[in-house]
Amino acid sequence: MKVPSMPRGLYDHFIQHWIQSAIILTVPSYWFLLLRVGGTRLGLTTQSGGLTTTGHWITWPLFALSLIFALMKTAADRYNDEAKMTGGFILERLLDSVNAVNAAKMRRFSDYVERTHGVAHIVPFRDIVQPEVQIVALLENLQVALSEIFGIDRTQIGLSILCKAESEGHWRFLRTVNTELDLRLEDVVANPSTTARQIIDNKYDIRFFVDKREGIQKQQYVPGLRDVQFENIGSILCKDISVGGEHRNMRAVLSITTYGKFLCPPGNEVAKSKIKNYILPPFETQLKLELTLLHLKESLESKCQACPALPQAVHV
Repeated sequence: MKVPSMPRGLYDHFIQHWIQSAIILTVPSYWFLLLRVGGTRLGLTTQSGGLTTTGHWITWPLFALSLIFALMKTAADRYNDEAKMTGGFILERLLDSVNAVNAAKMRRFSDYVERTHGVAHIVPFRDIVQPEVQIVALLENLQVALSEIFGIDRTQIGLSILCKAESEGHWRFLRTVNTELDLRLEDVVANPSTTARQIIDNKYDIRFFVDKREGIQKQQYVPGLRDVQFENIGSILCKDISVGGEHRNMRAVLSITTYGKFLCPPGNEVAKSKIKNYILPPFETQLKLELTLLHLKESLESKCQACPALPQAVHV
């Protein structure tokens, strides 16, 4: 939707000059109050309450001005909502989120270089690589990006990563953000009807139900405790983010869930496609990198129990 440039420009002018905007919004209300209290005495209304000629000449322009301003505001608000789904806005939010994670990682690396200068017997890889810290930061910044792009409160967005290393015999929650009150790990993994289990069983690479109730009907989503509180309104997206090539040395499933609000309007295939193909990939790539580093680190630690003591790592 395109908003005509002149109304849009006028509205932006009044937004920047909020005193003028406040006057436009409040003058009609005070004017009608004036008509009721002193309209007859001022010659604006008749004894029966109708408008005089002078009253008409003043009242209707004020009413028209207020109506035009309200219509411009409605159009501008809709324009702003739709603009959030444009490439420029999404790209800006994604860059902010990914850059925040990389900046924190760079600070930790710089701190390590300074702190260990001249120190003997250090193992840089084991000390400086902190994939667990990066994964938490990535999930939190993904939550921020989704919140800003779609206008959903962060408390209504939950994220988690299920994983199982090649050497492990069980699945575990690597990290969770705002999903602690949902399904237990045992329920998610053991129930063949959960969305995550559909990924674990290699039935799908990604499952995305904009409306969780569709997943429930198809027996491919099992509602948790918070879902019940919100009458199962919300979205669920599960994506296979395993690493290690064909052997998938580290199996992992990313889950994004919302409570009480949809990620995008049900039936909006354009918005759904942008989530899968535009918003998710930058975080998926970074998460896979950190999962690979986590697998390498855990493998090295299991093979090198006799390595020398390391300087205390700094987590950022």
